[in-house]
Amino acid sequence: MASTRKRASCLVSLTPPRVTRSATLAQEHVSPAKQIKFPRRSIHIKQAIPCILHLENRTLLKLLFLMLREGLANAQGKLLEQTRGITSMSEREAKFIEAISTVMNEEILGSLENKAQWKLPTESNKGENLMIGTINIENYRGRKIMENFDKIIEQ
Repeated sequence: MASTRKRASCLVSLTPPRVTRSATLAQEHVSPAKQIKFPRRSIHIKQAIPCILHLENRTLLKLLFLMLREGLANAQGKLLEQTRGITSMSEREAKFIEAISTVMNEEILGSLENKAQWKLPTESNKGENLMIGTINIENYRGRKIMENFDKIIEQ
């Protein structure tokens, strides 16, 4: 019983007020028998917070994915200037992918003399239009992309 009180006082002294309140409310709903039987089953609320170290990269990936998805949809719907005269859907998709890949490889991640090897990931299911696939980019490349985001948008 004394160890339970010590644990509770340590919990109160180490956590902010809102966390303490939620932890206390959670403990009230668990019967004492279960608390003794499964003492390590619950996690501290700080363990549930996602890693902030990768926030920059995750945000870039989301923005890039949404922008590329919208651009591909515009190319498929003949809304982009360079795809208006093309009748074939696959040709419009290829034109968009080529334009994005060229900008990424020759202007953002590489240069005309030293081209990068980045490829736009795409997925296609049978009978459906082409879609943007999962994008994986390292942080240092992501920073280069964010600095030159407007070059991608212009395509």
